[in-house]
Amino acid sequence: MAFLNDIPAAVAAMHIDNNIASCALAATIPEFRNNGLKTGLLHRRIYEAYNANCEIVVAQADFGASSQNIMERVGMQMAWTRAVWVPRK
Repeated sequence: MAFLNDIPAAVAAMHIDNNIASCALAATIPEFRNNGLKTGLLHRRIYEAYNANCEIVVAQADFGASSQNIMERVGMQMAWTRAVWVPRK
C-alpha cells in the first residue's frame, strides 16, 4: 500500500511461485493519480522479486494504457499482445 500525506492512496499485489513474480494488481484512488504511486509500487515489487530470487517478473496491462507506459519506464518490455475478438453488430 502507498500513502500520500498519511492517507492510503494506492495498492498493489504480487504473487510469487516457482521463481516467477506476477504483478497481479495495481490501483490508485483517482484523486491521488499522477503522484508516482503506481511507479513506486512497481519498483517495490520488482525489488521484492529480486530479494525472493525470482528469475522473471511479469505483469499485464491493456495495450496503450498508462500501466503499460509505467512498466516500460521502469525497464519492463512487452513480450506479446493478445487480441480480443467480438462479433460484428
